This record gives sequence, C-alpha cells and structure tokens, in this order.
Amino acid sequence: LNFKFLFPTFRNRFVFVRARLKKYASTQSPWNQGLNLGTGEGDYDRMLASYCHDLTGVDVNEEDLMHARALNKGVMNLHYE
Repeated sequence: LNFKFLFPTFRNRFVFVRARLKKYASTQSPWNQGLNLGTGEGDYDRMLASYCHDLTGVDVNEEDLMHARALNKGVMNLHYE
C-alpha cells in the first residue's frame, strides 16, 4: 500500500494523469519514447511505462532517483537519468 494515496492532492493528480493517459492512448498505439521530467520518487513511472516502448525518468534529486529505481525495479522499459 502506498500511503501517498491517502493524501487527496496526490490521489487527485494520480487520477488526473491516469485519465489523460487512457484518453490519449486510446486514439493511437503506444508511444515509442516517453520522458518524465521531475520524476521524483517514481510513483507514476510504472503507469507511464505501460503506455510507451521506452520511458526515461529524470530528476535532479539523486535520493529520489534511488527510491524510484528500487520501486520500479522490474519495469524493463524504464530507466533513470
């Protein structure tokens, strides 16, 4: 369980992003490449990676990237910079 979902602001953003991905992805095949600027702790990356062939998550905070790598370890089409 991700306790962030208990916070309305996080949950609202997550639901908004998920809805937009479903809306735009339904009109075309998966995107070749995706870029998540400001990926933070990688909370959205597993979901984003399911809509593209290759996703790059980028953040200036190395601790957040270490958390994101651990959280999304099994996602083969995702890498961090």
